[in-house]
Amino acid sequence: MVALTVSDLIRDKREKAGWSARHLSELAGLSPSYVSKVESERINPSLEAFGKLVRVLNFSDLEIAFIVKRIAGIDG
Repeated sequence: MVALTVSDLIRDKREKAGWSARHLSELAGLSPSYVSKVESERINPSLEAFGKLVRVLNFSDLEIAFIVKRIAGIDG
């Protein structure tokens, strides 16, 4: 499945790493409820939280660019 949303990308990377949402929250220094809200599309991560998540999940530059475009509403 191709991840199409920010939450899909974050959840997919976390699951591929074999981590629970709680484990990701601990590694990123975020609350479990915050990670849950991001993964369920109830909120977009703040810039600070986004930075923590992409570092912990080891996103590539291409993946980061894709996410930024999605958040900004830019197609392509």
